[in-house]
Amino acid sequence: MPLPISQKQAYTVAEWMKSNFGPAIDKAVKGTPFSTDILCGIACQETAYFWLPLLKRLSAKEILARCVLDAKTDEALLRERKWYDFDECLNRVMKELAGKYKAQKDVWKAVRAYNGSGAGAARYVNNVVQFASYSGEVV
Repeated sequence: MPLPISQKQAYTVAEWMKSNFGPAIDKAVKGTPFSTDILCGIACQETAYFWLPLLKRLSAKEILARCVLDAKTDEALLRERKWYDFDECLNRVMKELAGKYKAQKDVWKAVRAYNGSGAGAARYVNNVVQFASYSGEVV
């Protein structure tokens, strides 16, 4: 299955995320088995295909407001529009990943479990691994 965005687009995502949110992400992952590159990889996989075309037209805050594409997120997040707050989103993803890591005892198994199970989750984690690698090439 092809990646949802290209390698070049993944570089753009990583550059954008690191320049806009790098210090917050670095702080959130410090002391955890996760990295800024893994979180960039998750963003590449999850929603980047949707917001990449908006980078030249909207602010980081406006883009963030358009990043929730999954109706399975909790009701308070949606009702109270908490996804507009990057720190709120970051805390939520880190909490979810930490819980999955506690159960799985392996970073990539935790990322897979973050998406669910089955063949779709296997494709998901494989894509995140590739995207995290691309992100690691971006300073």
